[in-house]
Amino acid sequence: MSSATIASAYELVDTTVGSRLVLGFVVPIAGLQARLPDGWRPSLTTPHAYAGVLAPLGAPGPPRAPNLLVVFNDLLLNQDAHGQTQADASARYVGFNIPAEHPATDRRGMVHVRIYTGNPQAVPGRYHDARPAHVWHQVQLHGENTVTTVDERWRLEPEGGGTIALHLVYTRGPLVRVVADQPNFRVWAAADPGTLRIYQEDTLFETLHDDAIGPSAITQRHAVIRVPELADLFDGTERLIAIFGNPHYARRVYTPRRPTP
Repeated sequence: MSSATIASAYELVDTTVGSRLVLGFVVPIAGLQARLPDGWRPSLTTPHAYAGVLAPLGAPGPPRAPNLLVVFNDLLLNQDAHGQTQADASARYVGFNIPAEHPATDRRGMVHVRIYTGNPQAVPGRYHDARPAHVWHQVQLHGENTVTTVDERWRLEPEGGGTIALHLVYTRGPLVRVVADQPNFRVWAAADPGTLRIYQEDTLFETLHDDAIGPSAITQRHAVIRVPELADLFDGTERLIAIFGNPHYARRVYTPRRPTP
């Protein structure tokens, strides 16, 4: 899609640069459905933007693709469409996203249901669902010759109670660069389905763990999500089936351009 075509169909609203870890869980469907707007349901397909790094559904046995993505995001810079730094330009947060579809309108993508952020300026946020938390993040890189070992830790304490903690130690493997040639990653707000943001990303991907593929790059793993409002999702039956990293991503965010009256 050409730049002119993109400009005619979409309006640029902001740009972001950061790094993130994404944890793919299989959690109880009932809890997901309860968080989706009317007419939506959890999707049976891997989101397009992640299709190259997550195993597809369709094989017999337990689900092979996550139905909930938990994103640990260290946002380095956030600018508006004119290049001005925004109030939430620097933020560390964890977001919860449901791959979902709206059969009546054939809409598919992500539905954003919650963020816990360490930046008060990011509340309630662009998806109208952000809540404040104390956020701590530490990354140590150990490089020797061509080998890189990463030790990464996160800890969040939402103001409403509970704890989210993550500790990973892994050996960095081959990186894949994925560059979208058009806005292709649609994210709706559960709190207001009229809010649609469409991402176009230039991203480095590394698959750290995927149950469907086999051997993991991770040598130490500890993940805990114990937040009262999420207890129906993380009730002890959840399964963490995929983990991938984006050590760097640059994103342009668009909204659909409304026809001129």
